[in-house]
Amino acid sequence: MRVVRTGIWAALAVLLLVSVTQASPLMNVRLQPVTINSVAVAPTDWSDGKLIVQAGDVVGYELQFKFSSIGTVNTTANPDKTLLSLVSTKDNLTQARVDVKQAVDAAVQVDFVVATNLSPWTGTGTAPGVLTARGMTGNDDLLTVTGTQPATPYAGAGTFNNWAAWATGSFTVTEAPLNSDGVIQLTQATGGPGAFKMNGAVISGVVTAPANDASAADPYFSFTGLTLTTVPEPMTLALLTLGGGLVAIRRRRR
Repeated sequence: MRVVRTGIWAALAVLLLVSVTQASPLMNVRLQPVTINSVAVAPTDWSDGKLIVQAGDVVGYELQFKFSSIGTVNTTANPDKTLLSLVSTKDNLTQARVDVKQAVDAAVQVDFVVATNLSPWTGTGTAPGVLTARGMTGNDDLLTVTGTQPATPYAGAGTFNNWAAWATGSFTVTEAPLNSDGVIQLTQATGGPGAFKMNGAVISGVVTAPANDASAADPYFSFTGLTLTTVPEPMTLALLTLGGGLVAIRRRRR
């Protein structure tokens, strides 16, 4: 009986250790659509987490960031980095560097224009991105979009509960065959994803991500892109089609 109990306690100890040491990124960056043809994105513009588009749509988006939850542990550095606190006047995203792109064989294709950085990410090193041809598709990716805060004065985030935008941009849907999806990838740009301050900007909380951060076992940054689709879920499609609703909505958005 004692052996069984010892085995159970050992198993519980292992599970507890795993739960305590399980880590995740400290900073999250995403591409979030905000308008389609100058009209605010609505719940009806989504289907199963994908943005519904058609050829010719112009989609406005924001590059947004958000800290992870207090208590998050990251194991990339030695010693581990733990998000203990966020001070509104001291902590914030310092620099972000991303590529916004698609695969050449993506069914739904888009064409990007350069981004616009928002204050305070307009310091030295800031860049609106470089338009780069996507193979022979006739479309451009947007590489190395960079937002950098000046060292002085350094602006704190003010709030940490919501996603905040550090840059804006747009893309035009150039190919959108029926029953198709297309992924917009948001990835770390060459040279590393950037840096941020946390824990009241104390030395141990100033995180500068290494260049190979995206390939690390536990990267500082997470990146979330966007999936586009040309077909809404069946129920939504039926409701919109009824009485010509789908046509009316698309005309209104144009």
